[in-house]
Order: sequence, then structure tokens, then C-alpha cells
Amino acid sequence: MPEFEVEAFIVELERMGIRLTALQLADGGFKVYRWRMQGARQNALQIEMLWRSQVGENQARIDLLAEHIIRVEKAKYEAPGNYTTKPRANE
Repeated sequence: MPEFEVEAFIVELERMGIRLTALQLADGGFKVYRWRMQGARQNALQIEMLWRSQVGENQARIDLLAEHIIRVEKAKYEAPGNYTTKPRANE
């Protein structure tokens, strides 16, 4: 597999219509969810090819991706002057 640049990978997927979210599981593992947004249908083949070439079933890369997503989301809520409320777990 080629070198994995997490940020560039996320930007490219978002450009093609995929939004990624991540969840840390109770056992310490990670799960990455792919949400189709506008444009994803037209780019389905390119999205699948990119995912397979960069991540595939490689759990180490899934963990890197999930950790990055969680870190970025956490930083958004902890930014000074950010008065938005955190979403509740059941929403």
C-alpha cells in the first residue's frame, strides 16, 4: 500500500462526497463510518478505488484515520470561544 496521508485522504473523500465519522469502541478499537453526501453517487467508483488503495481492510490505517477524526472533532468543541453544545450520545 502507498504511504498514507490521513488529512489528504479525508479532504479527497470529502471532495467526492463522503463524510467520515469515527467511534472508539469499548474494547479500545475503532470504527470508521462513511456517510454519502451530495456527489457521492456520481463518484462511487472513484471513492471505492481510493478507499481500497489507501485503507482497504488494514486495521492499522483504520485506527490512524479514526484517531485523527476523533482528535479533530474533539478540538472543535474545546476551541476557545466555542459556545456550541456537544451532541448527546443518543442523537
